[in-house]
Amino acid sequence: MRLPQTGYGTTTFGGVKQTSGESAITVRLNRVRAQRVNWRKAGQWTLIGAGALALIMLTAFAVGWLVVDVKSVDEIAAEQRKGLSITYVDGRTELARLDQTSAQRALVGHDDIAPVMFQAAIAAEDPSFESNNGFDPIGVLRAVAGQVGLGGNGGGSGITQQYIKVATKNAEHTYSRKFKEIISAGKLTAKSSKQEIITAYLNTIYFGRTGYGIEEAARAYFDKPARDLKLNEAALLAGLIQKPKAGGENGLSEYARFRWGYTLDAMVKHGVISKAERDKQQFPKTIDLGTGSNTPLEHVSNQVLAELDSGELDGLTRSEVQGRGLRVVSTIDKNAQDQLIRSVRGVMANQPENLRAAAAAVEPGAGDVLAYYGGEFRPGLYLDYANAAQAPGTAFAPYIAAADAQQGRGDAPAALINSVAAQAGAPNLAEKDGKPDYQKMSIGQYPMKPVDIAAGYATFYTGRKTNVHFIDKIIDPKTDAVIYQRTHADGWAFGDATNSRKISDAVKKTLRGKPADVGGMEKVRRADPIDKAGFVQYGDGSPAVNTSAAWFAGATTQVSTAVWVGTDKLTAIKGNFPCRPSGANHSIFGEDEPACIWRDFMNGYVTSRPGALAPPAARPTDPPSVSVAPPPPPAAQPQRPRAGNPQPEFPKLTDRPRPPVPSDAKTSAPSPSAPPPIPSTRPSGDMTALPYPESPR
Repeated sequence: MRLPQTGYGTTTFGGVKQTSGESAITVRLNRVRAQRVNWRKAGQWTLIGAGALALIMLTAFAVGWLVVDVKSVDEIAAEQRKGLSITYVDGRTELARLDQTSAQRALVGHDDIAPVMFQAAIAAEDPSFESNNGFDPIGVLRAVAGQVGLGGNGGGSGITQQYIKVATKNAEHTYSRKFKEIISAGKLTAKSSKQEIITAYLNTIYFGRTGYGIEEAARAYFDKPARDLKLNEAALLAGLIQKPKAGGENGLSEYARFRWGYTLDAMVKHGVISKAERDKQQFPKTIDLGTGSNTPLEHVSNQVLAELDSGELDGLTRSEVQGRGLRVVSTIDKNAQDQLIRSVRGVMANQPENLRAAAAAVEPGAGDVLAYYGGEFRPGLYLDYANAAQAPGTAFAPYIAAADAQQGRGDAPAALINSVAAQAGAPNLAEKDGKPDYQKMSIGQYPMKPVDIAAGYATFYTGRKTNVHFIDKIIDPKTDAVIYQRTHADGWAFGDATNSRKISDAVKKTLRGKPADVGGMEKVRRADPIDKAGFVQYGDGSPAVNTSAAWFAGATTQVSTAVWVGTDKLTAIKGNFPCRPSGANHSIFGEDEPACIWRDFMNGYVTSRPGALAPPAARPTDPPSVSVAPPPPPAAQPQRPRAGNPQPEFPKLTDRPRPPVPSDAKTSAPSPSAPPPIPSTRPSGDMTALPYPESPR
């Protein structure tokens, strides 16, 4: 069969010669041959281009190797240690360590990290870590492919590269940064051992929740040191490195569970554990965020930082202290702090969700804050309740007794009460016009902080000034040289010795005449304390008295402690702890939960101190340099609506049902006036696991 002819002669069409008589198929074949690529020449040019590119990259790598400077892991660790170190009063035991960004960080040695943690991190993040030169070329190519849309989103940074990125705080998404990171990883591998790099990496990387580094992570998730991590716990933390937010403020996400399984599977794949061992693993139980041993120390750290920022430390500033790597020695006694946390948590367990507690313990005269509990530091509860002013209610009674003693008779006017309270460390208790309202003053409606109440009771016990502070001294850890030393206010609080002793004796006589109705006080009573239970009434007292807040405060020669229990909102407070014969959901008065916290703390810590149960020391002599005349009585003020007695009468709330409060004393306290919450930087770095009961909420 002949194909159809196209005609006669030769023509050119589309660059292809076409002879007349050729078939259409032949024309098309000729056209394809003319367009065929010369693959041999193309391959040659491809090889030439690839070689040129490789030469350029090798040249750039060589130049970069000479130009890029890389610090050793020791030098980087030294920079990290230039953050702020806060210790307990012993000057050695670390309370918290903040890096230069105020993030919580604790650096630990290789032997302080469980071996299984190293294995889990390597399996999850960089299986070739032990053999590579600081980076995995295949991983880098995979990351580049992902950047140009030729692959997935898998990261190409191995452990050494991640460490460089975090340690240098450079996370720019640029090729130049990535190139410099690869060079730095290679140079770091050349000058440091793999053990040093992986240890530094785990000390630096972020795991979510409250801080950086494996030690902080172990405490934030499991309330244990890194050395005690188990396989299933290490797998969870290693899995979180890729996405720390999966640790979650409101619990672990499903992605965290997926990464946990991925890490265990990777450990099996690379021969770290057996399949049988992997199958036995159970997903670890983590603590709730903000319930670890160290979380209440966040508020202590914030108070120390606030004092550093106050400008009252002989010109020292926080930036100078951090920049010079100085050590801040706080006034916090570790034994006292541990005991206070145990006491509060023991009483506040199994309580209504809305119930809060705060407490502060101060050394009389010196003003050192020995222990401080502002609450559990966690999402939604950042507020420091020990630093929030609350109405003291009837716990304010000693201030009125002191003013009566100052005046020499009862019915001291509001201005005098305010003056005496200020001499005892209270804030200005007045209206916006600067004048105190007598009715509010008489029922303790002007707000005060628990630390103010503790300082006031300390002043009443000794008659001496008690100016509270959280910093004892600042030292240079390299030389132990003292850069700053707190000087204690050494003087009488209420003028001269005679007047101060008179006021102290009057307050002690009043309080000891009406001891609180709390059992279990026999031991602490041997320390000859003064104490007072207080409450703020809620409602009109009908049919029974309810409270919106309750206090218990008291002092010995060595410690003055104030405890507050209340809520965030103005409401009646109910409790479940059987401090005295009372059932569940009882109205909380000072002799209930606050008294139990106070009693447990005083019995557990104060009575264990040397000389705590000895009789009070003899009266100190009057320092001649501070003797001043007592303030003159103020102008006449409206008198208290009761007949004058030498000392005020304090309600003794022992019987139930409780009688209604007289109409002239009925009040509802305003909502607590609290400072704005301080954002978390870190949570806190006590280096020793504490045997606290788990936080109730």
